[in-house]
Amino acid sequence: MNEDILGRAHLDVRSERGIAGGVEFSSRKWKGNEAIGRLNLYYARDNNPQIRFNGEERLAGTPENRYRINLQHRVFFPGSEDETFYVDFDINKLSDRFFYEDFAPSEFRIDPKPDNIVNLVKRFPQAEVSLLWRGQLNDFFQTDTRSPELSIDVIRTPLGETGFFYDGFTSYGILGEELDEDEVLAGIVEPSGYNRFQTYHEVLFPAQVGGFLNVVPRAGFGYSNYSDFDISGLDSFDRTTFTAGLDLSFKLSKRSPNVYNRRLGLDGLLHVVQPYLNYSYLNTDEINGRFTPIDRLTPTTRLRPIDLPLFNGIDDVRDWHIVRAGVSNRWYTRRDGVSYEWLSINNYIDGYIKDPELNRDFSNLFTEIDWRPVPWLTASTRAQFPILDDQVNFSEIQTYLTVLPTDWFSFSFGHYFLNDHPFFADTDLYTLNTYTRINDNWGFSTAHRFEADDGTLEYQQYSVHRDLASWTASVGAIIRDNRDGQNEYGVLLSLTLKAFPRVRIPVDFQPGGLGAEN
Repeated sequence: MNEDILGRAHLDVRSERGIAGGVEFSSRKWKGNEAIGRLNLYYARDNNPQIRFNGEERLAGTPENRYRINLQHRVFFPGSEDETFYVDFDINKLSDRFFYEDFAPSEFRIDPKPDNIVNLVKRFPQAEVSLLWRGQLNDFFQTDTRSPELSIDVIRTPLGETGFFYDGFTSYGILGEELDEDEVLAGIVEPSGYNRFQTYHEVLFPAQVGGFLNVVPRAGFGYSNYSDFDISGLDSFDRTTFTAGLDLSFKLSKRSPNVYNRRLGLDGLLHVVQPYLNYSYLNTDEINGRFTPIDRLTPTTRLRPIDLPLFNGIDDVRDWHIVRAGVSNRWYTRRDGVSYEWLSINNYIDGYIKDPELNRDFSNLFTEIDWRPVPWLTASTRAQFPILDDQVNFSEIQTYLTVLPTDWFSFSFGHYFLNDHPFFADTDLYTLNTYTRINDNWGFSTAHRFEADDGTLEYQQYSVHRDLASWTASVGAIIRDNRDGQNEYGVLLSLTLKAFPRVRIPVDFQPGGLGAEN
């Protein structure tokens, strides 16, 4: 549209649903942050709104006129990008709860219930003050609201020349939880709502013992007040929280200057081993049994933060006594005259003296591996396995590999495995993307997604790409198995201006990337 704004027009024809289209604008000032400077308008006249994306029939009630309005933007005061006073908008208005599932499946997998917030922020060198509003613009999604919430957050800051450091936060908010339309129709008429004041202050004293052992003791105190409940008969109450903890770590290193392998990108090697331990103790008052928290814990496969300033489920915090221990291994080499991290392996596990959620003695053993030896090869793995506790019996593995073995062929492979989790369904998902450069003008790409848990080849894509000087043209075919006994077939055409370098080949016809890491 001008030097700063990129506009896209969409015209889509779907054999089952009909014609749809819209416009999308993005600010090129925010190329490093896709969450700012975007406006997306899209409308579909749906000929068959009762057919779900997975091929199943849904109950009547989905409208024929379907749309999305998405605005993510930042406005500075008084108007300069260098200012520290701004307001962020994240507004997402949808016609119905199934819009993302039917028309934007990749967004549905990542964020099925988009937020609606306006956040006024003032930043200081060591602190941030924010005034947040969150509302329910889509009444078919259950939403927690802030109307508003004022917060002051202070990062870790030295207290003069004493050697002590301080961090903490204080907030006051009018919180609520708006039910979705199904809950309202079901006669549920007592949503949560209350006013909450909370403050937490922590002092730390980093030190080194014996010239090698890093020791960081910490202690904190928090106070919360809950009042003005929507539920009648529930009086206001106070809550105090005390925390204490200790971080221990040290480093050992070994240099191997004669290690050299050009194919693996090795020019000398430095191995750094860092054992570490984080001990965390928290004691807090019990909450009235009729109280329904809003900032509560949600199911996850990952470990919770055990440093209170990083803990998001603040209304659901419970007594804990946890030791998190691990060993980090990093291998560095020389690359272009500077130090380069060639390989990193991090292993850690939680031991529970008092478990705040389950009756566990130990968590899974976690392993995180990142290997970036050369520009044409990257690999990463995130895995966890039960080894010490029968209370934890699920396993998870995430693997992603990208290889460019030649200048004319590349492929990426992804695998996600989850088994026996108490909240999430089992999955054994494989993805494979390839791109072959036939010559300077022609290319061919494929994309596949296979769910081995039920033996379903969920997605296939085959595309031919042609370089047309200022344009790139792609013609592709897709086959999608929606597990309804009938495959879905599609033919796709894409024309892309080469003037915008962030648009890359091959174009992914399923937004979000089939080979993206889970």
